[in-house]
Amino acid sequence: MAKSLQSAQAKWERKTQNAAGKWAQNTRGAGGEWAKGVAETFGVTPGPNTRAAYESGIAGAEGDYQRGVQGKGSRWATNTARGLSY
Repeated sequence: MAKSLQSAQAKWERKTQNAAGKWAQNTRGAGGEWAKGVAETFGVTPGPNTRAAYESGIAGAEGDYQRGVQGKGSRWATNTARGLSY
């Protein structure tokens, strides 16, 4: 457990350093699960183009996420302190 906001920030930075790679690794094959959910919910099986677009979107999000969190530890700490002080 973090003893201070600074140590919590350092932990957040360490955890997010490789988060996008781990996320991408865990979402490989998610297109099949997504297609199954769509079929169960809407009664329609997504076609190959729709499924390919979904999987492409997942693959493209990896870099976006990593760029989005990189170097944002101080922002995280500021927002955490602000959120807890309301």
